[in-house]
Amino acid sequence: MSSEFDESWTDLAERLEGYDQVPQAMHCAALLRRAMPRWEERVIVSSWWVHGLRFAAASTERPPDEQVRVQWSEGTFEFKLTRGREAGLVTADRCRTENGTTLLDAFLVQIAGGEVPIG
Repeated sequence: MSSEFDESWTDLAERLEGYDQVPQAMHCAALLRRAMPRWEERVIVSSWWVHGLRFAAASTERPPDEQVRVQWSEGTFEFKLTRGREAGLVTADRCRTENGTTLLDAFLVQIAGGEVPIG
């Protein structure tokens, strides 16, 4: 996978938490922390600026250009599953902040396969 995914989940969460004046970064860091126990072994993550997250399957069995992108704004997470070099949209959804982990699980299972891990 490309070098944009070289940062560990923990390092990325810590880096985002360093932007304590940026609500988007703080909410993305919290979402990462909640999802980490279930997904860290199956999914890799990166950020684009401090405003969002990008997830891809850690396995080479899935297309490397299949990604889940997450963004937070004013109490709402927006999720997009994209595929292809031109980032073609496959599906998208939004939810309130408190439901972010549940919806993230639903999106990550689409790129990682299998079932939502228990954790």
